[in-house]
Amino acid sequence: MDKLSNSSLKKHRSVRILYLNELKKCVNAKTTFAVFLIIIVGLVFFALQLNSQPEQVDYDNAQIFLQYEIDSINDTLNDPSIGMSNEMRESYLNTLKIDKYLLEHGIAPYKTHSITNYLLSLNNLFALVVMLSVIVVSKIITDEYKYSTLNILITVPCKRYKILLSKILAMITICISIILSLYLMSIIVGALFFDAGELSSVVVTYSNNVLHVRSVIIESLLNNFYNVFTLIGCASLTLMLSIVLKSGIISTCAGICVYLLGSQLTIALKELPWIKYTLFANMQFQMYVSGVDLFDGVTPTFSIVVLMLYSLLFLMISFIVFEKRNVYE
Repeated sequence: MDKLSNSSLKKHRSVRILYLNELKKCVNAKTTFAVFLIIIVGLVFFALQLNSQPEQVDYDNAQIFLQYEIDSINDTLNDPSIGMSNEMRESYLNTLKIDKYLLEHGIAPYKTHSITNYLLSLNNLFALVVMLSVIVVSKIITDEYKYSTLNILITVPCKRYKILLSKILAMITICISIILSLYLMSIIVGALFFDAGELSSVVVTYSNNVLHVRSVIIESLLNNFYNVFTLIGCASLTLMLSIVLKSGIISTCAGICVYLLGSQLTIALKELPWIKYTLFANMQFQMYVSGVDLFDGVTPTFSIVVLMLYSLLFLMISFIVFEKRNVYE
């Protein structure tokens, strides 16, 4: 029993040491430093851009504005001469329900120049985060091939799957760290440029036929929580292609394209019955936030499960190829 315990302990230690070594390499890499620097610059630039925009609402007469918007939406929806897609109609209906709730409960819509609007608009910056993250992930493997360090690494008395497992754990840690850093830094930058007191305000959203009333902190945290699964899906695809193709450029471009073109492909192919099971269709968490349901029966939980299944598939392929491949090729 003691021998078995010692053997198990050694296995865990070997993976832990490899994992910590991978994290150390990532932290010390110039690319990782550049990623966080670009995120900070992006957050500051976005705050400046938001401050340069004109206010959309007369907040001294917010109730009058809401009633005017409700009447305008009703006129638009009831005008037969205006052609609109089902998604646009649904978006109008969701806005109508939110405006009615705000009006009935005396809640003013949040300002353009506010930390609330800033935090909830950061999905526009997430595409940049995806691009930077997949670059870091692709280098986890491709740098080993590029500098022939993998030849040395496999001489360590450790199974190959443990080497790859340590890299996968490092990849997941990096993805979570980047999203968490984005969330925390956005609050700090937002507090510097806008009124931090508005963090206590509430945000009203409508999705899955349910009206949600949450604090801006919770709503922003929820958005970033969804983004973790999107990032892990892209990163898993990138890692697999890095191992299979040994090409950082191809794997990085594939991970970026799946995310950037995903929304357009999802909308273009939404009539196909199988499209809701694709990887790219379930990366579009912003549709849940905006309240637009592209597919029946598709919920955030459904998308998370689908993304994790795809990620597991990509990682299984990665293990198989990494185990069998001749690294001296």
